Amino acid sequence: MMLLIAAWVLAISAWLGCRQIFPKSREGTYDPRIPPDFSSIGSALKMYQINAGELPTQSQGLLALIKRPADLSPEKIWVRTISDLPVDPWGNEYGYVRDDRLPKGFGLCSKGRDGIAGTSDDVASWTDEK
Repeated sequence: MMLLIAAWVLAISAWLGCRQIFPKSREGTYDPRIPPDFSSIGSALKMYQINAGELPTQSQGLLALIKRPADLSPEKIWVRTISDLPVDPWGNEYGYVRDDRLPKGFGLCSKGRDGIAGTSDDVASWTDEK
């Protein structure tokens, strides 16, 4: 009986832990391909920030990771930080939000299965950030 209770507590703890780690949409949609994409894009953004001294602007977007932005000051160091920008599991480009109120200073998002921004199947990196 004790073993059964311990297993149940462990299962609930693991489930709660996953809810904190994996980005989800508001309706609970989850695709296992999204967290690695968010992670690799996030790493590329951090490298961009280290080299250029700041994150890409909202208008520069994620394209700044693979092509030097025309409006980037000449004294700023630019290095291509990712070979190609991944697309979400439904073939759409990931969105980028630069917002200093977010813990990392930026957020990433997917329009979800329907490909329409602002609907209940959207997936955002900031929905589970503390």
